[in-house]
Amino acid sequence: MSLLEVLAAMFVIGTVMASIAPFLVTSVALSDRQRADQSAIQVANDAIERVRALSADSLAIGRSKAEVQRQWNEAPEKVGELLESMELTWDDSLSDLSTEGRKAALPTEPIEVEVNNVVYRQQWYLGRCWQSKADATATPAPSATPAPTESCNKTVTGVKFLRVVVSVDWKHAACPDQFCLYTASTLISNAEDPTFDTVQPPPTVKTVVDQFSYVGDVLMLPHHFQILSTGGRPALKWVATGLPTGLAIDVDSGAITGTFMEAKTFTVEVKVTDKDNRSDYDTFTWTVTDRLTLTNPGKQTTPLNTNVTLAMVVAGGKAPLTWTLTGLPAGWTINSSGVISGRSPAVTTLYSDVTVKVTDSGGQPPAEVSFDWLMAPPLRLAQFTPPGVANGTSVNYELDDALTGAGVAPLTWSATDLPDGLTINPSTGTVTGTIQNGTRYLTTITVTDRMGQQQTITVVVSVSTGGGNDLRVTSSPIPSKPVNVTMTPYSASAVPAAGLTWTATGLPLGVTMTTGGVVSGKPAARGVYRVRLTAKNKSGELAHLMFDWTIT
Repeated sequence: MSLLEVLAAMFVIGTVMASIAPFLVTSVALSDRQRADQSAIQVANDAIERVRALSADSLAIGRSKAEVQRQWNEAPEKVGELLESMELTWDDSLSDLSTEGRKAALPTEPIEVEVNNVVYRQQWYLGRCWQSKADATATPAPSATPAPTESCNKTVTGVKFLRVVVSVDWKHAACPDQFCLYTASTLISNAEDPTFDTVQPPPTVKTVVDQFSYVGDVLMLPHHFQILSTGGRPALKWVATGLPTGLAIDVDSGAITGTFMEAKTFTVEVKVTDKDNRSDYDTFTWTVTDRLTLTNPGKQTTPLNTNVTLAMVVAGGKAPLTWTLTGLPAGWTINSSGVISGRSPAVTTLYSDVTVKVTDSGGQPPAEVSFDWLMAPPLRLAQFTPPGVANGTSVNYELDDALTGAGVAPLTWSATDLPDGLTINPSTGTVTGTIQNGTRYLTTITVTDRMGQQQTITVVVSVSTGGGNDLRVTSSPIPSKPVNVTMTPYSASAVPAAGLTWTATGLPLGVTMTTGGVVSGKPAARGVYRVRLTAKNKSGELAHLMFDWTIT
């Protein structure tokens, strides 16, 4: 084949391909649109099936007037044309201020459904309409064309229906503004169905097994608890006694709804009565418990070579409970009652992140706590009471003599509110110095060992006059007072009394002290307050009175 023939063949092929390319593109786009349309129809059919699964009386439940009106106002134009033949309907048991609707069985907000990577939005519009009754006596002429069936509209004549319009919208490039819409509708009658069987057996409540729920659980249509029966002549009526606090039964359907509010075992009796006043009942128990909670015991400290038990504190949940324990050495166990037991080792050990988990049999998530457990020689500090001492005296208090448990060395000592002029050695716990001012101190001593064990005591130090005219407080501590009651003014006193200025720290909120030493006011909160009253004379000498003041 010559070059010229090759070029001619290529030209012919290119011309043919160019002519069929738009056809191929159009075919693919059309196929894609048809596939999307078919999926939309299926989504709409599913929405219609959801409507038919509900009774006519329950269609509007949970749909407030304000929320339905908003939904209609925002409806696409094509849907709005269908709504023009309908009257607005809503749940008239809700107040006019209610905005409920999003959680109704037929929600007022769209529900998204994804099919083949395309997101479709289902939406239900509910209203009333009337359809004229057919005239069975009218006989058209044989050659006449049959009249079209009259549609359901807002003219209040004929048979009343509930009409549900379902819209399904999605995005597609082939639709105007990429917004595609498919609609469908169905008519539902809430009229009583005719009864043809006049020899119905009496109603029988189907046996209800014992139930279990947690406080806070919610039963709401369509996820309610349904009592069922067989037989009986409609319409059936239901009553229930002994229901858990917060629940109620629908008299027409036997549906139990509400929120569980009280932990308790309830004995429930449900009764059904038919149109002929024949009845049947069933009794069952409904156990309601709090959700499972586990209390963290906090950091534990155990002496060496000691048999130990620790009972975990648990509340709520459905028995039996299942316990697990991790983070402790081999040999330590937890039993079915949540009691940990074992023997501490012979050497000091800190077990970090000891974890206890408990699971109930009700299917709820487990409760879990973690804590540290130190196994070491215990640190104990006995109460220390120094003898009364005069102002200006040098002292040497060796607080390590008060240790009754050595802990794990080294130890660290600290002190707050020491008498003026004294200090504490943080390594030895020895308090030394010369006391400079009276009169009464409440000193807090704290010792901590290497493993974090800590002991704290309060030491009362009484300082008498050193002779001469030493300044000292002579008034007694303020007795306890009731909260939110104006107290009788308290006057502090000291000698020598001339030229004194008073200050105070630690007073309760609502109570103040004047520079003249008068404490007054209305304590605003209960508690124990560590108070320091300080007198200062013109020479700069100080005297302190410290005490714990109880507000009841």
